[in-house]
Amino acid sequence: MLTKNAFTKFDSIAIWDTPNNCHNYADLTPNQQDELFKTVFQAKVFNEEWLKNIRYDRVIIGQNPGNDGKDIHSNSLLSFHFSAKSNDHRLAATIYQTSFWGGLMTDLTPEFESNSELVNTDSKDVDSTLHHLKHDLHMQDDAVILCLGTKAYDAFKTYRKELSGTYKKQEPVIIGKHLVLKVPHYSGSNNNKNTRLSHAKLLKTMQQFNII
Repeated sequence: MLTKNAFTKFDSIAIWDTPNNCHNYADLTPNQQDELFKTVFQAKVFNEEWLKNIRYDRVIIGQNPGNDGKDIHSNSLLSFHFSAKSNDHRLAATIYQTSFWGGLMTDLTPEFESNSELVNTDSKDVDSTLHHLKHDLHMQDDAVILCLGTKAYDAFKTYRKELSGTYKKQEPVIIGKHLVLKVPHYSGSNNNKNTRLSHAKLLKTMQQFNII
């Protein structure tokens, strides 16, 4: 089992406190799912017992940390668990009861900026992130990768194209044995019904690629 010392300030595990009344979770609306996890979200809290439940075959990758990430310390595992205003509870609500619960989490670039439009991410970031995940955090060679937002996913598409020389838009992004998926980001700027990241959207994506 990995210890906290293996994790940088940009890394964490996709586990949060869970609500008690989730027996009909899949039947709830995205708003109801969000509200359930919002009520139990604890800012600046990571339970070290959660380290026992890491999944090395699932990875969640964002583009970059927001400005609040400057206050996170290495080895704390507080990335994606730090600030209530970052809406991390929505990510918890989305991956709850899926195989991404317990997955490794990190960002492609260490640039602290809450406005992602001001951050450029490229294939070099993908290469260094994959190296870190594999060699420091023991990601499996066939781990499924879930990108949060279009910019993170596009960086993987560029990386894939540079590796193979060709890439067709309709093809799934596969890097080595890694299948790379995308869901909309859970940021407050994606808060309308057309772009809102939700549990149902993730389940649909997983079903499309036959991921359990």
